[in-house]
Amino acid sequence: MAGILDWPQATFASKIDVKDGGIDVTREVDSGLQTINFKAPGVITCDLRLNTPKIASIPAMMKAKKANIEEVEFDSLNIAPSKVKILETT
Repeated sequence: MAGILDWPQATFASKIDVKDGGIDVTREVDSGLQTINFKAPGVITCDLRLNTPKIASIPAMMKAKKANIEEVEFDSLNIAPSKVKILETT
């Protein structure tokens, strides 16, 4: 994705700090921790240690199951089409 968008990327992020001058991404490498800095926009992939997932309650799952999903025409969003073609969604 970063290559298609011509944006910087930081992979396997274990910590993300947004600062005035850009984004600091800390990642674990074989020799220890490495910090990468870049200016937004960019693509960041995350390591398991970045976040603790929240388990949804049964009432919240039932409510989400009944929620309406609004369909929006792409042309109404006023954004340029992506170079990525979706072949299948399962």
